[in-house]
Amino acid sequence: MANPYYPNSVYVAAGGIGCANTSKCSYIFRLIFDSTKITHTQMDFNFGWDGSRLSAMAYSEINTDYIYCLTSKGRFYYSSTKGETFDSTENFKGPDAHYFYGSSILPSKKKLGRLYIAGSGYSNCGFWLSDDHGMTFSKADSGLPATLIHKIAMSEDENYIFAATEAGPFVYVVPQKRWFIMSNAVSPDQNFWSVEY
Repeated sequence: MANPYYPNSVYVAAGGIGCANTSKCSYIFRLIFDSTKITHTQMDFNFGWDGSRLSAMAYSEINTDYIYCLTSKGRFYYSSTKGETFDSTENFKGPDAHYFYGSSILPSKKKLGRLYIAGSGYSNCGFWLSDDHGMTFSKADSGLPATLIHKIAMSEDENYIFAATEAGPFVYVVPQKRWFIMSNAVSPDQNFWSVEY
């Protein structure tokens, strides 16, 4: 994930340094390039305490102090302190990640606090909406079959969210709160891995 404060820096979801149990280590690393070398800093919060891995990260472009994270076991975390501290959404189990491909987080560029998350939706909802930075979520899977969402993208007016899924390409029409399939009889019958807008 790009670092919104420094153009020569990125955040990377990784394991951890100095962990006694590496299966329970999942930290964010801040990498900085200073024109001669790349240095790293392991941030303090461990997302892997329950054996999960950090599978998605995003920040709000409206207020870059807000960072959002989703783990491979569907646990959602939010920070209003540039990632220095994180809170977890209580009593919420979001979508799991694909076993070698992450989940997706898509923050609104127009409404602070609104964001969408997506991932595996076979035995649970695979697409969720929040209007309070992820403190609470609502299901938003009407019209969507039980499938795995690999990636989501949004139109500039934020009325349409496009999803690349194992069941094909879909679009969520936000004003209608409903998903529609985008394929037809001549579309490729395959897993759709990625989408951009």
